Amino acid sequence: MKLNNKILRSSLLIGFLLVTLFFIKDKSKGTEQKHTTSSDIQFSGAWESMQFINTSRAYPEQDIPPDAYTKAYNFYKANFAQKNSRLNSTVSPWYNLGPDDIGGRTLAMAFDPADTNTIWLGSASGGLWKSTSGGLGTNAWTLIPTGYPVLGVSCIAIDPINTNVMYIGTGEMHSYGSSVNGLIERPTRGSIGIGILKSIDGGQTWNPSLDWQYQQVRGIWDLQINPLNPSTVIAATTEGIYKSTDAGANWTRVLNELMVMDLLIDPVDTNYVYAGVGNVDSPNP
Repeated sequence: MKLNNKILRSSLLIGFLLVTLFFIKDKSKGTEQKHTTSSDIQFSGAWESMQFINTSRAYPEQDIPPDAYTKAYNFYKANFAQKNSRLNSTVSPWYNLGPDDIGGRTLAMAFDPADTNTIWLGSASGGLWKSTSGGLGTNAWTLIPTGYPVLGVSCIAIDPINTNVMYIGTGEMHSYGSSVNGLIERPTRGSIGIGILKSIDGGQTWNPSLDWQYQQVRGIWDLQINPLNPSTVIAATTEGIYKSTDAGANWTRVLNELMVMDLLIDPVDTNYVYAGVGNVDSPNP
């Protein structure tokens, strides 16, 4: 028993000395000058997961081509939609099993000017939603399909005179690609966008207004309708400010600054428009 105790104490002492020597050696490295490379930078697990998802989806490319989503959606409609309709004719449609208690990010909300119990909601990755009960109740919200492969609805604008006319902006784009020691901070975007969609029947059907279906690395951040002249619509986008004077039929870029995030029209003199510009590493905050 005494011999075993001696062996145990000796082992603990040797271990302690080894740990001490390692600590002293490691600490001495701090006095040496060390060149920091991009591989030394530590990123969060959330950042790494976003990069992994983007890389997996983009393979074999480095990033998802800007027109890939619309091409894939059109391919699906041409090759699989009819087959799925045949299946749905004999098999019950899919339905949600839950859970129903997990929320996501909400990017936009808008009240119907004629009926404030009707609220429209744009989500970051869940599409467009509508409530006719003022948002109250366990089943207050209904998903509104747009007919287009887009999940990020970033802004909503309703014509104050004819509330059947609506516009929604789609997609988030936080940065055009900035780097730290050669590493791109966030090449992924919040959600894919296809420009601006317009409805003239209260959200029952939608059509492209500013059509960016094949340029999906762009995003719409804000939409404003001129309260004195609803045919004039202004959009804050990743590409600058776009303006339409014919209710969204045609658009002209009137400010060529990247990452316009917010807009405000003077309600008295609508000739004055204020814009907030800048996001991650934007040159003009």
